[in-house]
Amino acid sequence: MTASHPQYFIVTDSISPHSNSQQLTVIHCDEPNTGFEPRLISAHFLPAALVGGYGIKMKYTPNPMQTNDITLSDDLVALTELIAANVHDVWAVGRIKEGWTYGEVKDTEKKTTPCLVPYDELPESEKEYDRNTAIETLKLITKLGYKITRKDIET
Repeated sequence: MTASHPQYFIVTDSISPHSNSQQLTVIHCDEPNTGFEPRLISAHFLPAALVGGYGIKMKYTPNPMQTNDITLSDDLVALTELIAANVHDVWAVGRIKEGWTYGEVKDTEKKTTPCLVPYDELPESEKEYDRNTAIETLKLITKLGYKITRKDIET
């Protein structure tokens, strides 16, 4: 292999669940048969769809506990929207602490995102992500044998 045709090795470091991005580290080696001395080329956040489109395999395979067999009570279903709004607020506090600000377009370099708005102003697709987190958390708690009740109606 010549220096004009380097090999690239791509390693997935992390996934950002709220932005559906993966941080990738690209390692380059000009001549792999001569001792393999890799050097870091870049570490970027790329949309997960783009990463998957190039056939990059993740080392981590998510394996969430299956909760399809759990049906939530009406009280817990009603609670999911409150939890979803709180999940968004917790996420927003974290982004603001990291220096992110509101922007009409997400830009990881400038640290701007259109999602730094109150939960009620989010697009439905973003709300659905937070709702799913809330529902799956409640289902997991139930599946693990815990019971969630309100203090004012406990007996």
